Amino acid sequence: LITNEIEPDVIIKVGENEIPAHIVALKLNSNLMENAVTNLQISKLPIVHILETDFSESVDIVKQAITSFYNREINLECNLKDLKLFHKFALLYEVGWLLELTLKKLTGMVEANYHNFIDLYKFASSIIFCKSLKKICLNTIDAARIDQLIENDDLSEMDYILVWEIFQLKNPVIQEGKKFEMIRQWYEHDIEGRQPQIKQLLKNVNFNRMNHADCNRISDWIIESNTIDESVGIEVTNTIRVRLQGLNAPDAHITMQTITKELENKKKGILRGTLTIEELSADEVLQCAREVLGGDNENQKDDICEYLKDHRRRLITK
Repeated sequence: LITNEIEPDVIIKVGENEIPAHIVALKLNSNLMENAVTNLQISKLPIVHILETDFSESVDIVKQAITSFYNREINLECNLKDLKLFHKFALLYEVGWLLELTLKKLTGMVEANYHNFIDLYKFASSIIFCKSLKKICLNTIDAARIDQLIENDDLSEMDYILVWEIFQLKNPVIQEGKKFEMIRQWYEHDIEGRQPQIKQLLKNVNFNRMNHADCNRISDWIIESNTIDESVGIEVTNTIRVRLQGLNAPDAHITMQTITKELENKKKGILRGTLTIEELSADEVLQCAREVLGGDNENQKDDICEYLKDHRRRLITK
């Protein structure tokens, strides 16, 4: 068609740009494009409209892809941004041979570079038909990449589904303490927006497999963050308390034996502690704390809160 200079019989329109082509070339490479041909005006050539914003801003990608329809040869030695666009074009318009080439190229980039993995995992999740690339990304996750996810705080930019999918992997086996750290990082990036999902994500953490240090670290976070939903915090701390008792930890009977919520408007966090103070019983200490927190003396409130936090590990609940 090109060699014999046969006149084009279809126009590919990308934004304001027009790319001349031949219907037979479209049909041999992409059924979706061939079916998209519309006769807007009988006196003019049929037009295939490419409406995706990505391609409107990168017309040259579409030109190269359409040109490759004639000999099935294309240069994919390009940057990651352009390679993703070639892959997206092949996906959306069902160009099988181009899809195979771009997927192979992207697979190599995912395996070779951690930052490419993050970029392409998010990219694959943004396109409904991109399951193969997403699976390839997930299959490259190993213990080292889990550590990088935590160290670089890359989970914070991911949506709930992507984090959930990582937790469903059978290999590598992610330690329970690391799972919680991943959830904590993700949650703290958008506390208000992610409050509804944190309870579901925490279901992926098996607290019964945690060691003593992780249990104490998590319970400390629940108190000090003052952001986690109270019902979730109570459920987690109760679970951890049972775990510590199972470990026969020296402070298992101390840790989180009593959980009290701040009164009235003081519902930003959970105070946990073991509350026997010299002459007072645990119940009397709690009552004093309630009265102070419900009063008007801000200095007393600060003092009692600091006392409870400082002594929560060594005080024993009766």
